[in-house]
Order: sequence, then C-alpha cells, then structure tokens
Amino acid sequence: MDMNKKALQDNVKWNCYGCGTENSFGLKIKSYVDQKDYICEWEAEEKYEAHPGKYHHGVLTTICFCHGAWAAIAEDCKKSNRDLIDPLEAFYVNESITYNVINPILVGSRILIKARVTLVSGNVAEVTFNIFANSVHCAEAKTKLNKKYAAEMVF
Repeated sequence: MDMNKKALQDNVKWNCYGCGTENSFGLKIKSYVDQKDYICEWEAEEKYEAHPGKYHHGVLTTICFCHGAWAAIAEDCKKSNRDLIDPLEAFYVNESITYNVINPILVGSRILIKARVTLVSGNVAEVTFNIFANSVHCAEAKTKLNKKYAAEMVF
C-alpha cells in the first residue's frame, strides 16, 4: 500500500481518539482506498499489551469503529458525488460491532485491517473487516453504522 497518498482523515482536523490528527494521545489511524477495500496499517505498540507479549484486541475494535466509519462516509460521498472535506454535513456513527478473534496478535506486529463496505442504503451502512498481523489472519469483524447529521451528533 502506498502510504504516500492522501488518507481519508487528512481532509479534517479532528480530536478523535482513534483517527484524530489533533489528538496527541490518540491512535492516529489512517484509512486509504484500495480498489474495493479500505486499508489501514498500524503498528501495535507495547503500551497496548494485554497478556505478556500479546496485543489487546479491544483496541482493534476502536480502530475498526473509526476505520469503518471513514469507509462508510467515503462510499456515501462517492455514491452521492460529494467531496470528503471538512466540515462534513454528516458522518457515520457505530451502532454495533461483532469481533471474532482467530489468532493472538503479538506486540510489535504490523497490523493490516482490510475493510469493505457491504451496504450503504439510506442512513445505514455495514462494513466487514479482516485483520492481519504480520500476514497472519488474526480477527474478523462487522460493524453496523448510522448516518448522523452534524446537528444530531451527541458524543
């Protein structure tokens, strides 16, 4: 993946813990378009360790929440021929997630999250994820999201 190209998050200045460019304590994930998928690569740092030498999958759910929301809004913008720039009139927020662990993720692993938007209809979107660490399939997830307009945002 060519990480020199522009990430979806590069168009906004947000303080979100997962994807915000302005949050010094945040995860600072970046989402990139790659044909039908949205790609996020992330380095698992020791501070996110659960059991000795193993990465905490709970942090990955946060990454899936943000990465999936960006994938959904990008698909929505593409579908309605709008630019993905700040201020966004609407954004997708997560309603639910299912996350299935297949293999542990070792601390220090390079994590690849492939997201695919499987539904954008009305105000609902669904995104599926496959999570890999050092090329080993470690988890899969699915989120259901709802489109909210700026005035409705309450978080």
